[in-house]
Amino acid sequence: MREDLKVKSLSFTEIAKLVGKKWQHLTPSEKEPYEQQGFAAKEKFTIELAEYRKTKSYKTFSEYLLEFNAKQLHIQESS
Repeated sequence: MREDLKVKSLSFTEIAKLVGKKWQHLTPSEKEPYEQQGFAAKEKFTIELAEYRKTKSYKTFSEYLLEFNAKQLHIQESS
């Protein structure tokens, strides 16, 4: 399928529509491997995110983000 779409030079929107239609026509057993991959990826991400949130890098980024958002709010209120 991927090679067929590359040859047609379709836009992202057109490709998304075609893929969506194909997904709708798959049987539950055909969808299962993809759904399992998605579930496994989500679990991995959740675990990695929890670990990242324990790091100094995350704390530093969170502090920066708070300061940045406060500055942006101040700029908007001043305008």
